[in-house]
Parts: sequence; C-alpha cells; structure tokens
Amino acid sequence: MEVHHHPHVEKKSFKEYLLEGLMIFLAVSMGFIAENVRERISDSAKENEYMASLKEDLKNDIISIKATMEFKQTGLKRSDTLMSILRAGNTNTQTAELYYLARSLSIRNYFYTNDGTIQQLKNAGGFRMIRKRNVIDSLQKYISSIGSLYSLQDMEEAVITDYRKPLGKIFDAQVFNSMYDSTRPGLVIKKPGYNPTLLSADKFDLNEFAMKVVYIKGVRLAEMGNYESIAKRAARIIALIEKEYHLEKE
Repeated sequence: MEVHHHPHVEKKSFKEYLLEGLMIFLAVSMGFIAENVRERISDSAKENEYMASLKEDLKNDIISIKATMEFKQTGLKRSDTLMSILRAGNTNTQTAELYYLARSLSIRNYFYTNDGTIQQLKNAGGFRMIRKRNVIDSLQKYISSIGSLYSLQDMEEAVITDYRKPLGKIFDAQVFNSMYDSTRPGLVIKKPGYNPTLLSADKFDLNEFAMKVVYIKGVRLAEMGNYESIAKRAARIIALIEKEYHLEKE
C-alpha cells in the first residue's frame, strides 16, 4: 500500500503575518495618497485656469462699466439741459433742441457682467474649486452687488417706458421719425435743422413730461454710484487673484 506524504508547510510566525499585513496596508495607503496627490495637482491646475479666466472677465467688466458710465453721464447732461430749457420757458425758440433731447433721453445702455467663468464654476459644483476663502467671499459680494445693479437697471427700463407715455401729447411723431440718421449704422438720432412746432405747450403737459425726466435722472444717478462701486470691487478682486495665485500683474 502506497503511502502519500503531505509536504511539510512551515508555519509563519505572528511577526511575519503582521509584517505582510503592514506591507499590504502601506501599499494600499501609498496608492490612495498618490491618487489624492494627482487629484490635488489636477484641481490646483484647474483652479489656476479658472482664476486666470475670471481675472479676464473682471477686466472686461471694468471696461464695460466705464463705457456704460460715459453713456449715462451724457444722458444726465442731456436731462439737465432739457430741464433748463423747460425752466426758462424757451419752448418756442429751442424746440429743435427739445425734440433732440426728448428723443435721445429714452435711448438705453445697460451693463451686463461677463459671467462665463462664474457660470463654469457653478456648473463644476459651485465654488468648490476655489480654495482661497477670501477670494470666494469677495466674489460672492461682487455677484450680490451685480444683482442689486440689475434691479436698478430694471427700474430704469420701467421709468423710461413710463416716460414715453406723455411724449405723444407734446411732440410730433413725424418729426421724431425724420430724426433717424439712416446714413449711419445703428440707432443714430440727429437734431432737426429747424425749430419744429410742439403739439402742446400746455404747462401741465410739459410738467408731466418734466417729472418723467426727473425720474430718469434719479435712477441713473443711483446707477452711477453702483457702477463705480462695482468697478472698484472688480479691481480689488483682480489684485487679490494676482496676489493669491501669483498671476502676472498687467
């Protein structure tokens, strides 16, 4: 009868088992750490890209704000000139100016932020990508101030819509129509080359019209303060981004 002998297997000591377990644990841990490091490097690179893009958006915001402020400042001067003519009672000798100012005053120009990067950040999970708390706080305040400005601009739109209502009582639509300069691109208004007749010089009609002008001036003055504040906020965030992310100053 043939006897089969089982090979002798040397039993491992407790220390050997412990060492093997420790080696497995270290291998898994190192893999986990390496993956975390790769993710952090990737997230850091993405964050820097977002911040560089955000900086460009803010720079464009400042340019847009300055252009809008120049337009509003022109509108404020026109409203003051118009009110001076009405106050002086020159509604017969300066009607060409009245027609031009009345029509030009209803032209609007609003500011809208360049929010491409902000929208990308929101789609990527809010501001999770931004690690700098001071940058997040400044950006959230900036977004809030933009919202307040948009409310003012909506108010201006409503005021201008209301402003147009009494125009038909005072001004001739045919004269308004002739004031479009079709030789130039876009909406360009030209002053009449003569003094057209007003449909009404009634003091109550003129006062109703003047009140609308005052309301437009008021909301635009409020906007001017907001534009200036937002431009300063944008400049501060740009400086903060340059400092925190070591971006080159321009």
